[in-house]
Amino acid sequence: MLENTYIDSKEQASVATELNEKQSDCNQKTREDSNIDDSVSNNGTENGVLLINNQIRNFQTIRAPELIRFGPEQEVAIACKDRVLRYNYSRDTCHNLKPTTVGDSCTAVSSLVFNNSTTGSSQLLVGHGDGVVRLWQSNTLTNVWQALYDPVSRTPSTAVAKGLVMSAYGKTLFTAGDAKYLRSWDLEAEQMIGDTPTGIDEPVTAIVCHNHHNVALGFASGKIRIFDTRTNSRAASKTGYTPPILKSVRTMSVRNNQVTLVSASATGLVHVLDLRKLAIPLKQWSFDGEVSDVAIHDRLQLVAGAGELIDVRTIDGEELYKIHRMEGTGGAGEGTKKRPPSCLVFHPNEALICAGYNDNTAVLYADRSASKHCKV
Repeated sequence: MLENTYIDSKEQASVATELNEKQSDCNQKTREDSNIDDSVSNNGTENGVLLINNQIRNFQTIRAPELIRFGPEQEVAIACKDRVLRYNYSRDTCHNLKPTTVGDSCTAVSSLVFNNSTTGSSQLLVGHGDGVVRLWQSNTLTNVWQALYDPVSRTPSTAVAKGLVMSAYGKTLFTAGDAKYLRSWDLEAEQMIGDTPTGIDEPVTAIVCHNHHNVALGFASGKIRIFDTRTNSRAASKTGYTPPILKSVRTMSVRNNQVTLVSASATGLVHVLDLRKLAIPLKQWSFDGEVSDVAIHDRLQLVAGAGELIDVRTIDGEELYKIHRMEGTGGAGEGTKKRPPSCLVFHPNEALICAGYNDNTAVLYADRSASKHCKV
């Protein structure tokens, strides 16, 4: 892969320092608000339902968050345009990850993947809209390469792919976008493994690994296809599903039983599918009203939609509860109008939700029992 040079920037350090100071003030206010009596706050468990609505952290951001992912060590990566803010919510620290390259500039971040299978420590892979992947190790940029080229050619050219999406399984990174192929990379050897043609003339908008060689791709039309990356022919697509309502796939999750796939469109349409026979969904439902983002918990049977409030439901569509953001915390002051969430994500293993808001803040929600053990 192509090497790149990271140049330390005073602007980066200044922004991170300023955000750390603002975060400390916000977290102090949140600590006071989150310690109110359980009978008043109505947090914890209600009628046997786990309530992930206890606001335990507020993160200041440079711009409105557009994408959020949890890391393995009590941290969140928050994408704001072309940069990523990496917060450790146990240590109350922030790192501003914006590369300074010679004669080049970043495009907007389109994908974030944490991976710790190659070095034992957490790597953050940041995918950009122009098909470039940047690898951050301990908050230092250690590598950058062109993961996808233009939609037609699979060789370097002046045109590049757009809307890069990524998913990692062990030491393998899978990349896709508006290029008509799925490309896999060996992160340990730092080299390309191969390409798998998608056979579909439309962009890939979501990707999830089923196992080390089977990958599910969601397309702009709402189609879902399962690919076997051990072959580079068009026969690699083993099975697929085309919904009657064509909406771009936003996110997907393979359940623990390894045979159920849950997908959600950008408009909040949710499908529960059997990977062994994708033709007919097991369940189909939709959120009420418009949503800006949808998140699926990988272990708990939960799906959340970002509407006027955060609407939490079961994967079968049963309404559970809505999350209200507390007044007087975050970027807006007491009594100001709250904006709806712009993006959100579940922690892959824990009962946590992180949501971004258009007033340049992100909020971390937990259940009451988890927050008691969180270092606040």
